[in-house]
Formats: sequence, structure tokens, C-alpha cells
Amino acid sequence: MYGMVCCASSVFFFFFFQAEDGIRDAQESRGLGDVYKRQVSTQSTGGSQLAMEVWDKVDAVLAGGDGDEPASEVRLYTDQIKDQYAMSYEGWIDLGQAGGGHVGGVIHTPKMCYLQAVGLEPGSAEAWVQLGFAGCGTVDGKKYTRKQCFLEAINIDHRIARAWIGLGDMGGAVVDGQDYSNKQCYEQAVKYNPASAISWNCLADAGGSTEFGSTSECYERALTINPGFGKAWCSLGRTGGGTVAGQLYSEHQCYEQAVAIDPEDALARYNLGFAGIQSF
Repeated sequence: MYGMVCCASSVFFFFFFQAEDGIRDAQESRGLGDVYKRQVSTQSTGGSQLAMEVWDKVDAVLAGGDGDEPASEVRLYTDQIKDQYAMSYEGWIDLGQAGGGHVGGVIHTPKMCYLQAVGLEPGSAEAWVQLGFAGCGTVDGKKYTRKQCFLEAINIDHRIARAWIGLGDMGGAVVDGQDYSNKQCYEQAVKYNPASAISWNCLADAGGSTEFGSTSECYERALTINPGFGKAWCSLGRTGGGTVAGQLYSEHQCYEQAVAIDPEDALARYNLGFAGIQSF
């Protein structure tokens, strides 16, 4: 996979080129150029003459051109753009979230991308959160643990829910002189982002909350937000079932939902089979 990063004015584009067949969406198989352009259109907020010129070149290469190793030509355009335009910290974050890629002929893993982002803008809470989930690292000669990355994010923006989730996953921490348990961290995550299914699921995994609801109620909230959350269905089944979006699901039906979403989930399949045996 080859990654191209294009920054023009305040508009940033991230292009990922994969020289192989079989790229499909839910409707049909499309040309590679169409696929890449669709990716760009979902991430950009405006037009760019530079991007259009680059796409004209890329289109010609991917459409056949001279037929010889189009990826090498794509890399050439990537390097040309890299020489002309500097990457922003937002660009590094987006590249990391896309799984990393080639920049200037160097493969950057997601963690490397987030390190670049933090180095360029140490005041970005989002960059610190992403670095924490990617596994920490060294910034300006100082090594940061995952917990320290999440704490840096919260020091910048106290309301960033995913940083609180990260701290909860680390077992909790002291923030502004107050000791937060893992459950209290998840409560903060729900407080600051009640529309996050993951926040509710984490709080449920921690045993629920007097303020926000019991274990099963938290799983129900997570599934109301995201009915495709297979792990939450499996967990709700283990509590005996519950009501999601006004519909009552038994333990067995919860496991059925989990297996339907992810047929490869061994735990859900085991629980479904065990629940079936118990019903006899």
C-alpha cells in the first residue's frame, strides 16, 4: 500500500494506493481511481487545484498509461508533493487513523504518525489520546507511558471522553489532585460524551453506576446507540437479557444478535450453545 499526503492551503488529502484488483464496495466493483477519489471526497472540505492536477496524473497512471509499474509513478508524485508542502499535525493524526502509510519514501506506522503530530503540536489533546492508544512513546527526549499520554490529553481538554476511557483502561489515575478509579473514569467518559456506545459499554463492564445505571442498563444504552455492537450484545446476554430500543431480548436472543453480527466470535457462539442447552 502506498500513501500519499497532500496539503494545500488548509485542505489536507490522504491518498492510499493499492496496486491490486478486487477493491469493492457494497454496490459494485469500481475503478481504482474512483475508489481513491471517493476516499478523498469524504475527508476534504473544499477544492484544491493542486489535488485535481495530481488526480489527473494519477488517473492516467491507474488507467493504464504506459502499463509499467504505476506504483512507482505514484510514489514520484507523492515525493514531489512532500517536497512542496509540509505535513500538519492534523494530517499526521488522520494518516495514523487510516493505518499509517508511506511519506517521503518512509513507512510510518500509526504510532509514528501520532508522535509526529504531538511533536508538531504538543497542545493537541487528540494527538495525545491517539498516541496513548497506539502504545505511548518518546516526545522531545521524554518517554511517556500510555497513562501519561491520556493525562496530557485531559490536562489540555478535561472533556475529552476517550482520554477518560484510556485512563479507565489503565486502572484509573489522579487528575487535578483527585483520585479516579477505573469506574469513575468511565463515568467521566459517559458524562462528557453520552452519545458514545463505547463509553457506556466500558461503564457496564466496570459494574454499572449509581448515577448512570446498572450493568444491564448501561449495556442497553450502548446498544441503543449502536445496535451493531456485538460484544455488548454478548455482555447483555450474560446479565440475563434486557430491553433495547423498546424491544425485550432474552439471554438467548442477545447471543443470537451477537453471533449474527460476528459469526467468528467464539465466546458468543459458546454462550449461545450453552444457553440453548440450559433451555431444555
